[in-house]
Amino acid sequence: MVKLLPYHHLQVASSPVYNAENCYVLPGVIDAHVHLNEPGRDHWEGFTTGSQMLAAGGCTTYFDMPLNSIPATVNENAFHEKKKIGSEKSINDFRLWGGLVPGNLSELASLHNLGVIGFKASYHHQEQKNSITRTMKHC
Repeated sequence: MVKLLPYHHLQVASSPVYNAENCYVLPGVIDAHVHLNEPGRDHWEGFTTGSQMLAAGGCTTYFDMPLNSIPATVNENAFHEKKKIGSEKSINDFRLWGGLVPGNLSELASLHNLGVIGFKASYHHQEQKNSITRTMKHC
C-alpha cells in the first residue's frame, strides 16, 4: 500500500465500492503450482473440488501443472480441452502451464501464443534432458 486516500477519491462509476470498516481486507493468494488432474484423472483431483478447496484457503488464482492429466497439456488440442473443462468447472481464475516433453518442440510456439504461463519440464530421463537442451538452443 502506498497511501490511503479519502473515501470520496475511491469512487469510480464502473466499480462497486464496499464498506470494509471493521473488517480485515486481505489480498487473494496466487498458487503457481497446482495439480488438478482433469481431464483423465479427476478421481485424483479435478477442477470442481480442487478450485473449491483453493478458494476456501483464500486462493483467487492458480496455475495448473500440465503433465498429470490425460491428455497432458503438451499441444494445442490438449490445451483447449483442459481450458474448456476448467472454464466450466473452476470457481476461481486459473491459467495453464504447458508441458515440455520429448517430441513436442514444434508445439511450444502455439502453446505460448495460446497463453500458457510457462513450460514445465523434468530431468528424470536422459531423453528429457536432451529435449530441454534442444529447446533451449532453439529459443
